[in-house]
Amino acid sequence: MPYLTETRLLAIQPFHGVNPVFAGEVGAEAASIFGLLAKVNDPVAVPGAAWSRRRRQYRSSAFLGMLAELFPAAPPGQVLLGVTQDDLFIPGLNYIFGEADQRSGVSVISLARLKPERGDITAGLYRERAVKESIHELGHVFGLAHCPEITCIMHFSNTIADTDVKGPDFCARCAALLFQRADKSAAS
Repeated sequence: MPYLTETRLLAIQPFHGVNPVFAGEVGAEAASIFGLLAKVNDPVAVPGAAWSRRRRQYRSSAFLGMLAELFPAAPPGQVLLGVTQDDLFIPGLNYIFGEADQRSGVSVISLARLKPERGDITAGLYRERAVKESIHELGHVFGLAHCPEITCIMHFSNTIADTDVKGPDFCARCAALLFQRADKSAAS
């Protein structure tokens, strides 16, 4: 059931190396949870300033900054989901599956650690993980925090096993919060 009552658009921004068709399918599935329309942009280069030679990973904040610059004057009701194959981190964590900035309406997910170990994967599992992480980050864009309920899509994923345990939807509490935000947004 869609959670947002206003007409909204999710722009999906693949970075070079990500199959735009895959990014579009994942983004569209996540968008449908929120009642969003989805549109795939042409791939863009990975921000060079994101690379940390010491960690051999990419800073997610540089991706968010670049996405916010690409998307500075978005009409109300539009949000952006970046999809990269690069391994992301934030200071204090070894890696992250994604990050979001509610203020600018942008988010990014990394596919790097969603690929299962050999013998542990189907194409469906890889896609399911990508959709879950997309929904999770979009939940942050729409104002939701991490949830203590381990099966809620808004539960923090410290490992890929945490992502696999989550359902593809919100718990009752998070769903209610999302509906409240949508009602306030529609009323203003």
